[in-house]
Amino acid sequence: MGFYPENMRVVDVAVVAELRKLVALREWFWRSSGGRGSGRIRCGGGVASLREVVAPYEAVVDELKNEVKVMNAQSRDVRRG
Repeated sequence: MGFYPENMRVVDVAVVAELRKLVALREWFWRSSGGRGSGRIRCGGGVASLREVVAPYEAVVDELKNEVKVMNAQSRDVRRG
């Protein structure tokens, strides 16, 4: 896989979309907890810890970080020729 600016734009758009989801989740958490930071969230009648709610997002962010590292390494290789 080479370095293609149009592909990087697609990836950038995907990263921004995920970041927007994380911001929305954070804002929802603060509204639902009244800004108290209790660490517990009401979800569909049950109560879930913040860690349980955020874990899938953290996994996606970690995966995206790894993909960025790979792409950075590939772009360095392309620049070196």
